[in-house]
Amino acid sequence: MSGQLFTLIGVLVGAAASYVGGALMERSRWRRQLSTRWDERRLESYLRYADAIKKFTSLAGRLAAGKGLFDLPQPLAQETGLEMLANAELERGYAFEAVLLMGDSGTISAARALQRQAWVLEQFARD
Repeated sequence: MSGQLFTLIGVLVGAAASYVGGALMERSRWRRQLSTRWDERRLESYLRYADAIKKFTSLAGRLAAGKGLFDLPQPLAQETGLEMLANAELERGYAFEAVLLMGDSGTISAARALQRQAWVLEQFARD
């Protein structure tokens, strides 16, 4: 009888250890997958912001070139360019919101600094 009891206890301990080990492995895998998904979304938000700020600064530079401030190959007239610049600013703002939600403090600080410089260029284009 005691031999069977030791066998039964051994089986129960083995089953519990197997369950705990499997649960810990599954939890670890789930956390890695979750981290990877957030990293992908973060990268997408950074790329979207970079694209939006590039469009915005490109339009502002072309507008400034239209006023004779810069020598760029495709200057843009104020009449058509200001509306395009306003739309680009909206797109940049939406993309910046995603960076605020997803980014770390260093990335957000860099995005804000880039944004301030883009607004300086915009003032040259508008004034």
